[in-house]
Amino acid sequence: MQPLSTGPYRLWKVTKERDSMSQLVDMIDYKAKRKGYTPEQMAVLIRAQPNTYFRRKRDPEMFRVYELQQIAKRLNIRIVIDYDGTVKAEGEL
Repeated sequence: MQPLSTGPYRLWKVTKERDSMSQLVDMIDYKAKRKGYTPEQMAVLIRAQPNTYFRRKRDPEMFRVYELQQIAKRLNIRIVIDYDGTVKAEGEL
């Protein structure tokens, strides 16, 4: 993430990005639990160690594109990366 500027727009944009990323993590958690996947199984899905998966969930900006693709495919989530780098999840709950 880029450093914060003093302007209100930048603070709003960072807040919006965090909201978007937390929405992504919430959607992943919800869909994974609903389909019966454990965090360890999700880690295997993205080809990572469980502690790496937990770290990615804590700091979702660290997810790699191929990891998001695997998660989206398995959980039937549409993950959108906007032109400005904003990531959001879309799908039915």
